[in-house]
Amino acid sequence: MTETKVVVVGLETLAVRPGGLNRYVDGYAAALRRAGLKVEVVALGAPGIGPMDQTVLSLGVRQRVMLMARAWRHHRDAEVLDVHFALYGLLPALLRRRSTRLVVHFHGPWAAESAVEGQRSLGVRCKAALEKMLYRRAQTVVVLSEAFGQEVQHRYGVRSDRVRVIPGGVDTMLFSPGDAQDAKAALGIDPEVTVVALVRRLVTRMGHEVVFEALDAMAERSILLAVGGDGPLRTELEAQVARRGLGDRVRFFGALEDPQLVELYRAATVSVVPSLAYEGFGLVALESLATATPVVASNVGGLEALLSPLDPDSVVEPGDSAALARALDRILDGGGPSPE
Repeated sequence: MTETKVVVVGLETLAVRPGGLNRYVDGYAAALRRAGLKVEVVALGAPGIGPMDQTVLSLGVRQRVMLMARAWRHHRDAEVLDVHFALYGLLPALLRRRSTRLVVHFHGPWAAESAVEGQRSLGVRCKAALEKMLYRRAQTVVVLSEAFGQEVQHRYGVRSDRVRVIPGGVDTMLFSPGDAQDAKAALGIDPEVTVVALVRRLVTRMGHEVVFEALDAMAERSILLAVGGDGPLRTELEAQVARRGLGDRVRFFGALEDPQLVELYRAATVSVVPSLAYEGFGLVALESLATATPVVASNVGGLEALLSPLDPDSVVEPGDSAALARALDRILDGGGPSPE
């Protein structure tokens, strides 16, 4: 009996760029292999698909798309084509054999997210058309939450019988409780300060500014907002912190490898996920909970379904900095569910 061959099309390898989607694909592929499947990952930086470092990101879009398409040609015997990014997955989807099953994971509306970040309308329309072509061809569309299941049906016209909800998960051997003081020492954080963790890509829809406003309302507390993640808005966000006079209360840690990310969650008294739009599941919230660190989040996408059963008062309206400050105050004062 031969192994089922699955080709997973992602973005980049973790060696090229750490990040939520890349970490998800890496863990997902590992889980499929443990289940006994033969898995090949096609991603920028994988063997034969560009250099194993960030220089691959300097390639133009057309070059990257063609690299991925050429890599797929070596795997056309696959029984399953499993796509995680529409731009890189469309050509393999069009070139696949008729017997190859097409599974597409919907991680968010790429075009709509680009519009939020201020991209011009022509680019947004092209992305939306590309997404629709791919999602409508898929025999199965996998989403992380019911909220994104509804999104993919209404936005792209995907039939409900083709949508499968598979909630996210974390490696609890890695993301586990630990000593807060040891974690602070590992990260070079003052042992006396209260840490609030904010682990997000530095882009507009993640809502960093809302947390900065909440910090203004919590001026009496000795808080360090520990920001994990990187992105195009880093310089702008650092400038905002300076203008608000929050330089001694906010520290940017940049992109973190998993061991450092675990330490950040352990060092924190609470994590905050202030998303403004298009949050399908909120894997960072689950990672934080796995380390026994509670989470305050905005009521966007799958976050409400994840957190409300544990603590309904930890979910606030997106963009409401006053409500966010009250929810954080409650946790910092000892409210919220027990980590037990």
